[in-house]
Amino acid sequence: MHPLETYEAFVIDLDGVCYLDGRLFEGVPEALFKIESTGARVVFVTNNSYRTPEAFAQMLTAGPFKADPSQVLTSSAAAARMMLQTLAERLSGKEGVTPLKPRVVAAGGKGVHDALRKVGIEPVAPEEWSDPEAPPGVVLGVDRNFNYQRLSLLSRFIREGSEFIATNEDPTYPTPSGLVPGAGAVVAAVEVASGRKARVAGKPHWPMVDLVSNQLGDAHALVVGDRWDTDLAFAHRLGFDSALVLSGVASLEDAVRSPYPPKLVAKSLPTLLDNPVLILRGPKGDISAEGGDPEIARAVQAVLSRNSESNYGSRVDPDRSSRQR
Repeated sequence: MHPLETYEAFVIDLDGVCYLDGRLFEGVPEALFKIESTGARVVFVTNNSYRTPEAFAQMLTAGPFKADPSQVLTSSAAAARMMLQTLAERLSGKEGVTPLKPRVVAAGGKGVHDALRKVGIEPVAPEEWSDPEAPPGVVLGVDRNFNYQRLSLLSRFIREGSEFIATNEDPTYPTPSGLVPGAGAVVAAVEVASGRKARVAGKPHWPMVDLVSNQLGDAHALVVGDRWDTDLAFAHRLGFDSALVLSGVASLEDAVRSPYPPKLVAKSLPTLLDNPVLILRGPKGDISAEGGDPEIARAVQAVLSRNSESNYGSRVDPDRSSRQR
């Protein structure tokens, strides 16, 4: 199976697939250029809420590949749309209508603030909210300025009735020096302190699914990611095939034990295009690896031999949770 001859569109994660902490992996620009040269569409979908689409596009533009901000869909954009809809229902009672320039509290990077402004919402830092009443909403992403004061303010606003939307719930993200805390770690702290769960916008939840579906329609697409719990589950909800690359968080164990085994596995995005391993699932749930990189294929078989079939699919199915919009 050759991906470049099979798919009309590629939905590609960023952290752990294209780069680590902004440092592009070797061969990624050439791989992206090769995809577009076939006429296939390339869409980048990231749970990283810190940067703007413009900043991501600039990072991805290297060698022969030129990225456009319109190709980048972020969890911040999904969260901003989600908050706009929430405010329309909460503040006006009529879907699609909101007061002029509503204000919400936002904690996170420039990506969160810019996404809110693009949909007509004014973001306010937690420390700068001076109204006696709690803000109508709180949007929380990965926040490098997070501290005890912010935790106190955000949890108080939410206890007093602010709508609580999180960009994503990834507990970590990969860097060259290892995993560091992601937005999910910050969100968890606020959830515990406020006693309320956040509504989540990013992968694999429905606000991000809708964002991608609106962009790609019914194109035959492949989701490429490095996490079973976000990328593989996201592909399942979209109804797309998935590919797991081993350059980020995921392990081969994830490839075979996920409730949604990927169609393809590869060491990296460049090798995915040239030499992927095809993962086959039989009618009784049995899994096997075929073709592609012999080293990866042998490693998959080794993992299979260490795990009994009764353990497959033992992880939580995100589709069992309520549909979030």
